[in-house]
Amino acid sequence: MALEMMGTGAFRSQKFIQIKEANLTVAQSGTAFGLIAMIIYSADAFMPMIIGRWLDSGDFIQAYRNLNYTLLASAALTLAAVIYWRIRNAGNIKRQLQLEATGQVS
Repeated sequence: MALEMMGTGAFRSQKFIQIKEANLTVAQSGTAFGLIAMIIYSADAFMPMIIGRWLDSGDFIQAYRNLNYTLLASAALTLAAVIYWRIRNAGNIKRQLQLEATGQVS
């Protein structure tokens, strides 16, 4: 459960990524944050209903197994997304770190 919570936190923290690191303009940032937040928080809207249905089915052991499998799948998806975006933005991140090291950050 602790690993899943760390995975969820890592995924949700992606919406706070620096605009320059993602190579977005300020004009694009609102749209990007809105889309990311919609994806990230959509689980908060539908998962309680699904979990409630599992628990109401009467087989509590299977319900909690389903919940844990769902949480593990979410953590795996989170890890894959973090790795993908880290690789995709590696050039932007390196450039941003060089600018920060030379004091050229605006």
